[in-house]
Amino acid sequence: AVVRIREHLGAPDVDAVGAVTTGAGAGGRRRFDHGTFAIMSSSRDAGAAAPPTERELKFADVDHSALRERLLALEAECEGSPALEDNWIFDQDGRLQSAGSVLRLRVDRRGARLTVKGPATFEDQMKIRTELETGVDDAQTLRAILEALGFSATRRYQKYREIWHLGSITISVDHTPIGDFAEFEGENCETVARRCGLDPAQAEPRSYLALYEDHVRSHPDAPPDMLFPPKERGGVGTGATPIVTPGAIQAAQAKRDADGG
Repeated sequence: AVVRIREHLGAPDVDAVGAVTTGAGAGGRRRFDHGTFAIMSSSRDAGAAAPPTERELKFADVDHSALRERLLALEAECEGSPALEDNWIFDQDGRLQSAGSVLRLRVDRRGARLTVKGPATFEDQMKIRTELETGVDDAQTLRAILEALGFSATRRYQKYREIWHLGSITISVDHTPIGDFAEFEGENCETVARRCGLDPAQAEPRSYLALYEDHVRSHPDAPPDMLFPPKERGGVGTGATPIVTPGAIQAAQAKRDADGG
């Protein structure tokens, strides 16, 4: 099978998806160093553009109905009904997690995307980190490529995400197995959060992975990954297939909508 990666964010070589090129090897060929991973490596060409930066505020225990009413009053635009996201985190002997970086493969009804994020910094409660993302035609094959390069899927999490836009700000209305959240992303997104009745000083600094790790510590009987029960995800991901397809998610979404879920 052939995987075609459509580059959206200007990272033309393979270090963007996890393998560091280390120069010419025998016969002048470039080789991969399977034991090293450099997120946003400083060894990239000096003239290359800096990676895009994500600026984000996350809020926990959000009243989604009230938030939607406020977004409508502000004339924000909604992309559509909530869609299931299936997220897989890849690592190599824990190196990425130790560095505070993330390599994620996401599948939803729109398709599959590979994302690499650098370590997070904070300005007050605003989370800031570099991010590169690209669309992927074949998630199964990409997973095989990552595993061939020495990475393995270490964690998995799901959520239903409903996406809104207000100007340049993206608002994600998220339903997860551990509660309802909202994320505001973009330059000056704190202004939009305030207009929606949320206080940026009360933003949640933890990622969904960190939130779920804390949840498991306080709920020892919880499953190891943040997944919905099979009934709540329309059967997606309940079989032997390691990564579900956008088509399977679309079918499950249609069933969930028809059932009034």
